[in-house]
Amino acid sequence: MGMLAAKISEIWNNLSGISVLLALVAVVFALAIYFLPTILAAAVGNATRRVAVIAALNLLFAWTGLGWFALVGWAILGRPRESDDTELTPFVHTTPGTG
Repeated sequence: MGMLAAKISEIWNNLSGISVLLALVAVVFALAIYFLPTILAAAVGNATRRVAVIAALNLLFAWTGLGWFALVGWAILGRPRESDDTELTPFVHTTPGTG
């Protein structure tokens, strides 16, 4: 155990601030790519419930690769149509000529 602690201490002492910053940027970039289906689903305008389902499936199955591609497709192509998002206006009946 002492040898492992010494090795970790040696590695930590050799790290520079720039290398730590680059490692953090790489981790954030990798997470953004991993959660791209969820990000796309929210950006395209899917309903909140669908984004939540895509996020849950993304967390569980995106690591397979095939699941990631399927979720990207669902996030982009499976969005609701424009008419689904608009409010319905009540029908007002008017007779011709009374306008």
